[in-house]
Amino acid sequence: MNEFLKAFLKRLKDDGAHRTLVTVGTPQGPEIDFGGRKLLNFCSNDYLGLANDPRVIEAAAEALKRFGAGGASSRQVAANFPIYEELEEALGRFKGAESVLLFNSGYQANVGAISALADPGDAIYCDELAHPSLVDGCVLSRADIVPFRHNDVNDLESRLKQNPPSPGGRRFIVTEAVFNIGGDVVDLPALLSLAARFEATVYLDEAHAIGVFGDGGQGLAKNPPPNLICMATLSKAFGSYGAFVAGTKELKDYLVNRARTFIFTAAPPPASAGASLAALKIIQKEPERRGRLWKNIEYFGEKIFRFENLSTIFTVAVGTEDQARQTWLRLMEDGIYTQEILPPLTRPDHCFLRIALTAAHRPEHLDRLLEELAAKAFRD
Repeated sequence: MNEFLKAFLKRLKDDGAHRTLVTVGTPQGPEIDFGGRKLLNFCSNDYLGLANDPRVIEAAAEALKRFGAGGASSRQVAANFPIYEELEEALGRFKGAESVLLFNSGYQANVGAISALADPGDAIYCDELAHPSLVDGCVLSRADIVPFRHNDVNDLESRLKQNPPSPGGRRFIVTEAVFNIGGDVVDLPALLSLAARFEATVYLDEAHAIGVFGDGGQGLAKNPPPNLICMATLSKAFGSYGAFVAGTKELKDYLVNRARTFIFTAAPPPASAGASLAALKIIQKEPERRGRLWKNIEYFGEKIFRFENLSTIFTVAVGTEDQARQTWLRLMEDGIYTQEILPPLTRPDHCFLRIALTAAHRPEHLDRLLEELAAKAFRD
């Protein structure tokens, strides 16, 4: 086995795709200590700047004191602390959903919910660029998976017509609200209209939409209809940890009994639930945070000539894999931390940098980024 591992790692290094973990010595923020260097941070999903908010930290500490460091069992056995139910009820009211079930992470939520809901003989129509956790949930369900062109409702309609489920089977449409790599936004009304025509259920991953979109930060889908199941994370705009699936009361009851990633795992740390509750209150009471975020998004979008489909995530095309790596390194050398997107996530000749904006970024941070991009990403 170890010889296999050595050979695999050598191939990664030879291909320039080997990654290592670099220690971050500070909490999340617009500036971080990355491997001992101070960098402007444009990789964080802490969209509302809550991960290091003193009120969120205090609430986490209080939950830690009340319920301990962990439940030492699953919620089904002996760890269904009241703080989890309090959080679920608060999130249900916030989302306008009948019911909410808390999961340990977005990955566990997607894998557990989709694999529990879909069965062999069903058909899942999945966006070709959907997050790996969505894809893994589809695969584990053993349903027929029908990919459709990225964020293309017309192609989805064709797939729905041409690839029906087995007799007696059901249809599911699986996609993201805001796509994690490119930052483009789904046309949810068109998707729901199409789902109604084909009697399909939409499973929508709102990880990058919750706290950012909607009148109050509820995401793209407020008051979700019965044919819409929403998953959202607490590790991005909420600055905490965990995820939830929102839908009907029957959906929650079903997942408590069928979702293996809920049943067969320890309860999440109570501190994360306390932090999420505090973050939710701040999101509701301080809409100016979202206002600052959108001001940053619109300013940056205008400067790089992106006026449509705006979100917290931007991409800057930089050419080949080697060009992307060199651009990324040059930016790092000058104190700018972005994320390089390389194969297999994209084509070898269409690599790019992924940039995430937060409410904590100040105008001078954005101007510095724009200046460095002009000098290094666009100089060739």
